[in-house]
This record gives sequence, structure tokens and C-alpha cells, in this order.
Amino acid sequence: MGQFIIITASNQENLKLAKKVADRVLSKGHFVEIVDILDLKWPLFDPTQETQELQKREIEEQILKLQSSNASIWIAPEYNGGLPPAWSNFLAWISKSGDDFRAAFNGKVGAIMSFSGSGTNVLQFMRLQLSYLGMSILGRQILANYSKPAKEESIDTILEELIVKST
Repeated sequence: MGQFIIITASNQENLKLAKKVADRVLSKGHFVEIVDILDLKWPLFDPTQETQELQKREIEEQILKLQSSNASIWIAPEYNGGLPPAWSNFLAWISKSGDDFRAAFNGKVGAIMSFSGSGTNVLQFMRLQLSYLGMSILGRQILANYSKPAKEESIDTILEELIVKST
């Protein structure tokens, strides 16, 4: 059994998509945890406030979750043609904390998804940033919206590839 982590940067439709994906992961007999980064309520990253504003333990806990997962799934909406602020804030805190944050990304396999009206930009930005951090992102991705919901078959195809590449 593998350990999956789903990181979502929305508590609305993208969180619903995350739960749908988590159900599919569980149906395949794997463990999964959803981390809604909005629930973390981390303050805006400021390098001068690093140690004062946020307990290092909280950040290291998220780094450990990423490190111990076999694969990760990143789900975010498109905001003004780009990444949501919570996404950037999360990665800023992660990248500036812990003894080896890169171990959460280097050699790891991941997938990207979005529930957005447009969504093409956010998927490109997620792919670029996660690849830059060392993660291998699957070529296949999911872009869903109200008129084109995510299909279970598409989710399953991505999950099967993640399972193969992460073991």
C-alpha cells in the first residue's frame, strides 16, 4: 500500500475535487491525506518574521508528510491568470524551513489538477514550480469546471500511473 498526499489550495470546488480523488485513492487500497493549505492559516511569508510568526514544528510536519508520501497530488484554482496566494505562501514557508525541504520534492512523483473556469495557466505554473523544486510531474493532468466535471476514469488513469511510478 502506498501513501498519497493531496495538497489543495481551495476550500471550495477544488477541495471537492480533492475529496473525489481521495475516494478513488482509498478505493484502490492506498492511504491518503488531504492537506487544505487554507486550513493551516499560516501568515503571509516574511523572511524577517520566519521564526516568530510560525512554529517551525508546524512547517516541519507538512514537510515530513510530503517526504513520507509515495506520491502527491496538487490541486488549485486559477486566480487572476495565475497561482492562488495560499499556494505561493505554502511553498515559501516550506522552502525556508526544515533541515532538508528538497527531500519533499526531489525524486518524488506528482500530479496536478484544477477546478477552474480557465485553469490552463495555473496548471502550467504548478508544473513549472513543482518541477523546479525537483518533482517529476505526470504529463496527464485534470482541468475540470462546472460544464466539464472530472471523470473517474481520468482520475483512475492518473492514479494508476502515480502508483506505478512511485513504487
